[in-house]
Amino acid sequence: MILFTGSLCNNIYTESILNSPLQPVSREQIQKLEATFQASIIVLAGRHYNECIYAVITPNSSDVDLDGIAKNIYSLHNNNEEPLNMVISNTCTDGRELYSIRQEAYLYALFHIRFGCSRIFHIQSETDTNIAPSPEIKQICSNLGEYIKRQKISDCLRSMTGFWNKNEVTQFQLITDLHYFFNTLEQLPIQSHGQLISNIDEIIGSCQTYSDLEKTILDEVNQYLGYADDFARRNQQTLAKQVKEWLDENFTTQITYKIFQNLFNLNEKYISTLFKAEYNITPSRYVGELRLNMAKNLMQNNPEIRVKDVAELVGFTDYFYFSRVFKSHEGVTPSQYIKSISTTDSAPKTK
Repeated sequence: MILFTGSLCNNIYTESILNSPLQPVSREQIQKLEATFQASIIVLAGRHYNECIYAVITPNSSDVDLDGIAKNIYSLHNNNEEPLNMVISNTCTDGRELYSIRQEAYLYALFHIRFGCSRIFHIQSETDTNIAPSPEIKQICSNLGEYIKRQKISDCLRSMTGFWNKNEVTQFQLITDLHYFFNTLEQLPIQSHGQLISNIDEIIGSCQTYSDLEKTILDEVNQYLGYADDFARRNQQTLAKQVKEWLDENFTTQITYKIFQNLFNLNEKYISTLFKAEYNITPSRYVGELRLNMAKNLMQNNPEIRVKDVAELVGFTDYFYFSRVFKSHEGVTPSQYIKSISTTDSAPKTK
């Protein structure tokens, strides 16, 4: 069973490596569940920073109350602050099937998790991956016209989010519809003032509600169309610079998006949008680059250093999470990276 908080995003290790909002339940809690349900429960490493994976192991001949275990684990995680979804995968009798079972669960989650909603569900059938833009969204986008006004964009986004919210669309349908909206916008004969969103997954992953999503996209589009006046733009550039300077000095500390709200008294998503508009990178990805660059420098200059120490020095509290992030970016684990440095240094020099 895989538990997700917030939105499920592809390759989220490469998009956002701020502190994980979802931590496994404690060993003591797992032991209580094991005693209650007479089953072994193991926590497995996942692919996303906002997920936890639990494997339930029982003898072939025993029946286990999977729904009961799932509901208990779900309730231990549920704080009612963010959407929480749990996918209960198919069972297997061979550990070698775990990888394919997990991939099937990821795919099912992507095509069945509804944005902003919370629930527990079983994998029931094969997933239909043939998803097209919603006819309603295509109709709304057709009203953008050749001459875009700020209010027209706002009305368009409000109509789209209203449709998505009413119909509780899946996250993948939301991604598909947003791609259609941005493609329509880019094809209009207008003068742009920058780039549109390059990664829709990233935007969806930073939003928990349709209200958040509407405001975030509107800010991005206004930047693209150059609707911010010169005074406002200078203020935005100053704020983005302040955020960057703070991150440069504090990237090894424990950072969450809520820190931005506390420091600058502004919505963290608004700050993230301004930062990306100014530097073409989100704050989370920028922190990630700073941390990984520092990690590589530490390993290059100290080949005997322990990977666990590197993780702590650059700002990661979880060694395994750091290793997965590093491999996602560099293609090798930190241990392999250190070994390659040591091998290079010990190679005989040619004259």
